[in-house]
Amino acid sequence: TGKGGKGISSDGDLTISGGVVKIITTGSTYTYSSSLDAKAKGIKSDANIYIKGGAITIKTATDGAEGIESEYNMTISGGEIAISAYDDAINVSTNGYTLTIAGGKIYAYSSNNDGLDSNGYIKITGGIVIGDGSTSPEEGFDVGVRSRALAHLLFVADDAPARASFERFEQFGGEGGGAFGEEREAVFKPQSGHLPMP
Repeated sequence: TGKGGKGISSDGDLTISGGVVKIITTGSTYTYSSSLDAKAKGIKSDANIYIKGGAITIKTATDGAEGIESEYNMTISGGEIAISAYDDAINVSTNGYTLTIAGGKIYAYSSNNDGLDSNGYIKITGGIVIGDGSTSPEEGFDVGVRSRALAHLLFVADDAPARASFERFEQFGGEGGGAFGEEREAVFKPQSGHLPMP
């Protein structure tokens, strides 16, 4: 992508219900002015994001490039999502809004920030979720305000636990497969066969 380029960008609500979505962004920051710029994110919505199904793979490579970011609420109720991001893999950017996960298989890895980050709330009631963040002070899960998480969760902060989480994930029904790079084994290979990342 070019500077500030997005794989998918929406001014309003964005819903993904199925299909195969594969996004790789490589662009640097685009600067409009000293107070306004744009980052090369995978999926970005200025409102709400609803993911109900599909096989989604995202890879970003530059500063500020989140994998999936919503300004308002983000709800994931199904699908298979694998993200390798430079910045937050999954991000709800506005205080007071909620990241809700009610189903699906999610692996959210960030090389320089948090695996999953909500500046508001997080509510997890289903699915299999692995949050793999960078080293301290970054985290697998970063929540702005007190929240409740009820699900099969794996909190990962660096490479060694990431491999442990891979083994634990298999006990929840995930399967081994190919790759976010040679030094990081894939977290799951879904039945659809569309993941993992190339």
